[in-house]
Amino acid sequence: MPETVWDFEQRDSTMMATSMLLVRIMIGKVKDRNILESLLKNTPIQHGVDGWNCVVWVKEALEKALSDKKVLGSPKNINWDGIRDTAMRYVEQKKAEHRFDGQGSFDQSKVATWDMIDGVERSP
Repeated sequence: MPETVWDFEQRDSTMMATSMLLVRIMIGKVKDRNILESLLKNTPIQHGVDGWNCVVWVKEALEKALSDKKVLGSPKNINWDGIRDTAMRYVEQKKAEHRFDGQGSFDQSKVATWDMIDGVERSP
């Protein structure tokens, strides 16, 4: 079986809905973009570690961001488990509402967005 190789890629992107982006979960306001970018660039990629994947990388990066008070503005009681569970629940809700299969009536130019700070949906 060929070995999977992971790379970090930084690129500008829009928040327009695409087939690759299912939902957006807002966990905090970025206080310092430069520090956040540095933190993401310096979250290591673990080549050859059993069980390591992109989900583990996101978990590690989010935990770093949440623990650095200079990065995000006051996320209240937000942690990895809560973020993951919220994202999975929200994707399932959107699937049940036919957000991704073309049967629902949604503005496809906007990404479905859940705001964990205020506990509300910002864009269906």
